[in-house]
Amino acid sequence: MRAALFRLAMAALLASSVVELVAGGVSTAASTATPIGARFHPLFPHLHGHTVTSANWSGYAITSATSTGVEGTWVVPAVSGQPAPGYSSSWVGIGGYNSNDLIQAGTEQDINGNGQPSYYAWWEILPAPETPISMTIHPGDSMLVVIHTKHLDQNSTWRIFIKDQTTGATFVKTVTYNSSFSSAEWIEEAPTVNGQIAPLADFGTVTFNNCQVFYNGSLGNISSGPNTAIDLQDPNGQVAAPGPLSNNSETFSDTWGA
Repeated sequence: MRAALFRLAMAALLASSVVELVAGGVSTAASTATPIGARFHPLFPHLHGHTVTSANWSGYAITSATSTGVEGTWVVPAVSGQPAPGYSSSWVGIGGYNSNDLIQAGTEQDINGNGQPSYYAWWEILPAPETPISMTIHPGDSMLVVIHTKHLDQNSTWRIFIKDQTTGATFVKTVTYNSSFSSAEWIEEAPTVNGQIAPLADFGTVTFNNCQVFYNGSLGNISSGPNTAIDLQDPNGQVAAPGPLSNNSETFSDTWGA
């Protein structure tokens, strides 16, 4: 049963065509893309045990060997309070920890200077900026994201699957991308906006569940490979940190202000 969600999502990917699908219909991506970078820059002077500190990432990463698929679920958090404006991204991805490549997808939870929140889903392949998708997202919605490839080749074909499990809306994107396959991540991020790391919005606590990975050819969890917990201390004074792994290393909570 542990692999049920991953296999269900992969079946949906294989059964879909190579166009983008939202709730069974053709989707067009939003016409504007917010530049959000997610390359990891570990601050090794803060390294202790299996935890590092980052200026923009908080969560867990499998940091070596070959990762060809990643899955995670979470409930979209409501953002509020200070800082305003503030930004937060919840995502899973492949690459980016030890490399310049990263394929990822997730949700954005932002709050503008007037205290008005906004929520949307997106996908991204570095070095390009994120691409928002036409899927209505609300705080409290349960999201599933799966990213997977079958081949360890340069310019492999990847499938990105996003499902709002609350509304039933789905999105599938097939892309060709040259990945290093060198890491897998489950991350809460202070995104880069207009070339700078943005203030991390107060997202409360986000719990990542069903954290699964295809690692060295086998289906596993965060503990299947060398893994690192990542604390966030952004340049604007906000912090966030993941809690311990639970549920067979498939679950953890990430908390703003921790």
